[in-house]
Amino acid sequence: MSERTDMPGVEPYRVCGGLREFIATNVVEGHEGIRAMSGTKKGNATTRAQLARVMSERQLQDAVVLLLQAKGYLVAHFRPAQTAKGWRTSMQGDPGFPDIVAVRWCIDSPRECGHVFFIELKSERGRLDVHQEQWLDALGGALMEVHHRVWRPSDWLDGTIERAVG
Repeated sequence: MSERTDMPGVEPYRVCGGLREFIATNVVEGHEGIRAMSGTKKGNATTRAQLARVMSERQLQDAVVLLLQAKGYLVAHFRPAQTAKGWRTSMQGDPGFPDIVAVRWCIDSPRECGHVFFIELKSERGRLDVHQEQWLDALGGALMEVHHRVWRPSDWLDGTIERAVG
């Protein structure tokens, strides 16, 4: 499956070649070190570890959503909103549902290239709570061909996320 090229303001060659570098420059541009890494092909392991420690969950989320959309996935993420009682994410049901759901399918051969990801994003030191663990365990056990992951900034920076989504 080819990458999407209909992203507003993104030239097709920038999406197809060097996607991680493009995202590092344009999504996570608030951090000079992350932008500096975009010039290297593999990046220095020490630099990646340092960047992973400072990359926020929000920066990781923005980068992952952009990558998934560029790779042709339908993506859902529910953002919290500030209420009189603090920040809340509107939902009904059990707490702990994963941060991102992404789906990609192929009409001709769905078993070969169809994927569903249930993704919980955490900062490098973030931990799953019991509700998040229950959701990921249930999703992983209930369906075939479903990928459920916890992704961290180091997974983004070392290419693990890009390899996983194809």
